[in-house]
Amino acid sequence: MSTVQANGIRDDAALSDIAIPFYRSTPILGSLAVILLTTVVYFVYHRYYRSAPPSKRGAHVQVSSIDAQNSVSLADMAYLAHVLSPQSTHMDVLWAAISTPEMLQTSEAEVHKVERIRRDRQSRRATQKPNIPDELEALVEDDDGWGEDEDDVDESDQAAAQVRAKAKQAEQERQQDMERLKAATGQTNEPLEGIDPGVIGQTWVEATLAQHQSWPPPLTDVITAHTYTYEDQPVANPLDHKGLRRYLCMTMGRLNAQILNTKPELLQAGAQKLIDQTYFRGSLEFRGRVGTLLEAILRLGTVLKSRALVATTIEAVASFKVGCLPGKSTTWFLQTMQRQYGCQPHLAIHEKKVEVPLYEESSILATGDMAEFFLDLERTHAENFLKQKIAMCQKQGIPPQVALQAYREGWWFLLRAENVNDPNIRAEPIMRESPILSKLDSQDLDKFEAATPAAQRLITAWPMIVQNCAQKAGKVRIQFPVPSIPGKYRLVLDIKSQDFLGADQQIVIEKDVVDAQTIQRTLKPKEEQAIKNEESKGETKKEA
Repeated sequence: MSTVQANGIRDDAALSDIAIPFYRSTPILGSLAVILLTTVVYFVYHRYYRSAPPSKRGAHVQVSSIDAQNSVSLADMAYLAHVLSPQSTHMDVLWAAISTPEMLQTSEAEVHKVERIRRDRQSRRATQKPNIPDELEALVEDDDGWGEDEDDVDESDQAAAQVRAKAKQAEQERQQDMERLKAATGQTNEPLEGIDPGVIGQTWVEATLAQHQSWPPPLTDVITAHTYTYEDQPVANPLDHKGLRRYLCMTMGRLNAQILNTKPELLQAGAQKLIDQTYFRGSLEFRGRVGTLLEAILRLGTVLKSRALVATTIEAVASFKVGCLPGKSTTWFLQTMQRQYGCQPHLAIHEKKVEVPLYEESSILATGDMAEFFLDLERTHAENFLKQKIAMCQKQGIPPQVALQAYREGWWFLLRAENVNDPNIRAEPIMRESPILSKLDSQDLDKFEAATPAAQRLITAWPMIVQNCAQKAGKVRIQFPVPSIPGKYRLVLDIKSQDFLGADQQIVIEKDVVDAQTIQRTLKPKEEQAIKNEESKGETKKEA
């Protein structure tokens, strides 16, 4: 059915039509989509910033990577554990991701780079004339005499049309020559908002968001409860931190993509190449970094066994990918899916059961067992999605087999157990010796343990990444440890999508858990032989 990515989420949906459905219907979004394909720039930029040290927030913090594979610093993980809790909202999660020590330093570096570009542009404009050699400038200005000969041309309609066509072609060639000369002499400049007429960037985004009551952003304690410094000077208002303001704007712009992407000003500016790429290209790179930190929050919530934080983060991931405000756009999204694909994404469950496959008496759960939550499921949207994506590829002249290789669809299975007889049963402790938690503040760990009762404590969080768009059905087997205290339990499995809104569902199965010391069971022949083989290997090692 799928390929499981064990370490969590990926932001591949940012490259798909699901992320911004309007990309294919508007010129500017089509042009911006091209930027997404410039993966070399992104990965170089991503690697540079992942290796950069975090900035200070109060005291200096020594940097070390808590997870080398994902390159999230210990300072960032400690910050996330400190500001988040099981009660955190979707916006808390997003604000935490963009305000880590490392993200703040990155944002400040970006602002300094943009300001340097703007200063250089203004300085050149004020003091220098374009450095184009005289003979080349003369060559560019030579338009083959079309203007001089125009008075001698036959005034018939056909002749006049030919003259105008040749003149237009000559002008286009002259402009192309000029652009090549500018590029060769270092005079090519990207348009900048506030310097070049008609260019839109961060200021336009903020003004447009303000028209829709989305700016200033709805800040929570995750942002407002902290003090910030910018260029080593304290700032009283978070919006006075230019780097943080830039990231707040990019976040709100992403969550309001369905509004911004249909604005006539943006469409016109895109068609005329009047987009400030220091902001819009930067926003794409920003989304990649946020994706990495959201993945880190998922890992953190999983090891802390916080079902609430993991579920909220998955929902925040979906909203950030789709480009809409959390909890406010489900109806719009489902209508868009119905209109675009003729269906709504859904996993239909045809069979469900919980068993212990090791024993002949597989339906009996005992303390100490490793059980299995089995699902026979169907992706009801598979056929419609495949047909529509193939049609889109053919329309754009893209080989479908190439485009579909990038398809990703993420689902999470969150399992917890509620003791029916004793709702206040003692919760299983979190593993404070784990590689992540052992490096975090014990007070932050206490906060999560105190706020996460047994009924809300994760047993397992299992991610499934579907890479084959055509795959329609499959079987899912989720292994989990049986509760250590005997009793009657409601096993609650939440199925959540990190790519689609309105596709979540919940499955509940009641099972009795017995004390393993009070029963006898028969191992299945195949399993019994496997255990004997493992035991014999152990004995061989001891003898050696």
